[in-house]
Amino acid sequence: MIPVNGAPHVCRISVYEDSKRATTNDKRHMKYKAFISYRHTENGRRHAIALETALKRYAKPTLARPMKIFRDEKHFKPDISLPKLIQDGLENSEYLVFLAEKASAESPWCGQELEQWCNPEKLNRTQNLIIALIDDDFATNETHNDIDWEKTTALPALLQPYLTSIPLYMDLRWAKSATDTDLQHPKYRHEINALAARLRGVNPEDLNDEEIQVFRRNIRLRNGAIGVLLAMLGVSVGAAWWAIKQQGIAATNASEANKQRLVAEKQTALAIKNEQKANEKTAEAQRNLDKAIAAEEQTRQALIQVQNEKNATEAQRREAQKNFENAERERKRAESQLAATKLTSIRKLPEN
Repeated sequence: MIPVNGAPHVCRISVYEDSKRATTNDKRHMKYKAFISYRHTENGRRHAIALETALKRYAKPTLARPMKIFRDEKHFKPDISLPKLIQDGLENSEYLVFLAEKASAESPWCGQELEQWCNPEKLNRTQNLIIALIDDDFATNETHNDIDWEKTTALPALLQPYLTSIPLYMDLRWAKSATDTDLQHPKYRHEINALAARLRGVNPEDLNDEEIQVFRRNIRLRNGAIGVLLAMLGVSVGAAWWAIKQQGIAATNASEANKQRLVAEKQTALAIKNEQKANEKTAEAQRNLDKAIAAEEQTRQALIQVQNEKNATEAQRREAQKNFENAERERKRAESQLAATKLTSIRKLPEN
């Protein structure tokens, strides 16, 4: 942060000290450390985003919360009242960083923000106004140690009553690319160190030392995190190797189990088939047995019938035999009688 003529000025340093004293009692109540006022041109947006990013990252411990910066584009949404959004942002910001260029100097929105910020009847915070020159001209009158408003195009004329001397400002007109607005760039880093020191109310040299300490601490934390990650990676690789090995064993076991299952299924199917054949043979044997039993029954009935018929024939034979014998006896008796009769007849013949 440098004066426009390249040399420091006592009154500007006193303004800085006054701003520290003036805002000491308000810092606890401010939601934002800084409000960035800029025209939404390509150049303005690029610088606004780069400033916000750098301020949040610079000299920030790894686990600490970043500095809160108000940049209106982050809060846009369809149902929001833009004037109220800007008003709330200004009221709750400790500093206002104005990105000075002709486009922003001519912007009515930027003009309203600056008027609201600097007007004694409103917020009256001119002492907390920080100018970041990003394009066009900022001319000074070294004789009177003030701004040459006729030649200055980067600042709106409405600031003339409030900027009665040459203020401290950042000259970022040289930063034309993303590489130029990166914290790795020494010149940009130097400017951010000065701005961050102003916002935090510390000496730039002390903040630079703090940044170095934070950087080293972050490096140690990073290296420690890398070590932990490497250890975790080693454990993960080992676990993955073991898991892959176990997966291979499980796959082999699953394959073997699948083979055994297929064999068992084939054996089961064969057993079912054999059982079906056995059932068929059993059924056939049962049918044959039934046929044999039926045939045996038929034979038995036939034998019974034959036996009955045989018994009946034998009885008839014996009856016939008996009748024959009786007839023979009767014949013999008859013959005896006949003979006796004849004999008797023969004996009676002579007597006649």
